Amino acid sequence: MVMPINIPSDSSQKKILKAFKKMGWGILDGRWGKGSHRIVKNPKNSFEQVVQNHIYKEVIRTFCK
Repeated sequence: MVMPINIPSDSSQKKILKAFKKMGWGILDGRWGKGSHRIVKNPKNSFEQVVQNHIYKEVIRTFCK
């Protein structure tokens, strides 16, 4: 099994949060994240996802799943 290389992405946390917002996810208040991390919440099933400040391409792939 080949381990994926964790390559920094050219996408910013701001762009990722904007994409989640367009899909209908709620962005929780900044005080609920740790440091620069933010939490987004799916209103349909209450699933929460942490979005960190430094985003890597492999992390974006897992967001898309």
